[in-house]
Amino acid sequence: MAHYNNYCLFIGVSAANGNPYTSLPGNNNNNNNRSMMSANFTVTMDDMGVFTGVQQGNKTYSITDWNKMNQNKPTVQ
Repeated sequence: MAHYNNYCLFIGVSAANGNPYTSLPGNNNNNNNRSMMSANFTVTMDDMGVFTGVQQGNKTYSITDWNKMNQNKPTVQ
């Protein structure tokens, strides 16, 4: 997700072995009814609506730290 000032926020990606034709909920072919991804976090913003960080659970991350943390996660099969 990108803000108009070019602040980019990593949200997530789908599984390495999935695609929209086989991984979306509701597709019952081959009993493959998996969601592609899920996310549970809050984006914090200042009074001007500029992204300032991400809160997940009881931890708050800067945009830079959040993006680095998610880019370094291994791919899930």
